[in-house]
Parts: sequence; C-alpha cells; structure tokens
Amino acid sequence: MNKKIILSVVFTMLLGIATAKVVYSKTISSDDKKSNNTVYFLQLGVYTNKNSMQLDTKSIENKIVTQENDKYYVYVGISKSKKNLEKISKLYKNDGYSLYIKEMSVLNNEFLVNLEQFDKLIESAKTNEEINTINMVILSSYEEMVIKS
Repeated sequence: MNKKIILSVVFTMLLGIATAKVVYSKTISSDDKKSNNTVYFLQLGVYTNKNSMQLDTKSIENKIVTQENDKYYVYVGISKSKKNLEKISKLYKNDGYSLYIKEMSVLNNEFLVNLEQFDKLIESAKTNEEINTINMVILSSYEEMVIKS
C-alpha cells in the first residue's frame, strides 16, 4: 500500500515538473518575440491641430510625424536601446524641448535588423554631429520601410 502512494506522489510530481517546463518555455519564447520587436521612440509631442504641430516643429529637420485618431505624433528618435535615446535626446534638450520615451512594437524585420546596426553606430558615436547624422538615417529608414510600405 505504501509503495502505491509513494509511486502516485512521485508520478504526480514528475507530471507537474514536465508541465511547468512546457509552460515556462512557451512563456520565454513569447517574451523573446516581444522584446525582439520592441522599439523605443523619442516623442517630441502630440498635437490635435496640424498647423500648430507644423509651427512648433518647423525648426526640427529630423522628425517623423504620424497621424492616429485625429492626433499628430512627432518623433525625433528611434532605437532599441534607451541608452542611445538618451544620447539623441541631448540634441533636443539643449534647445529646451521636453521629450518622452514611448515603447512600441515594430513588425518590419528588415528595419529591425538595420536598426540594430544603427544602434551600434550610435553607441560608438562621439560627437553630436555623428549622432545627429545617424539619427537622420534611422528616421528616414523608418519612414521608407515602415510608414510608406
């Protein structure tokens, strides 16, 4: 009788461990997929009026404007690294702009691969001019590969 109870307990424990491993591995793979698509945007502002948005941002050359739900969102930087966004944000904070980091998912794999390479360049960039040039290319790439496609 004791052997049956012990075998039942051991079998139940093994079944529980096996089930936990399966569930845990699926959770990790879905988290990995999410993190691979996660991109951070440096948001300059949200506007309800197109004219006021254009007036407020006319001096900013490198930007992306998207329209969602009758609002205009202005982004001045994109990266997979918050540390890189801090470098980019210094370019705008020196001019008195308040910026926000917005996390979004991007599904264009070609852009994501390019962004990883651009992030490496920003990490090694030493001057504001280098950072600004790389950022300009990133924003242009996003506009071409994601927004217009």
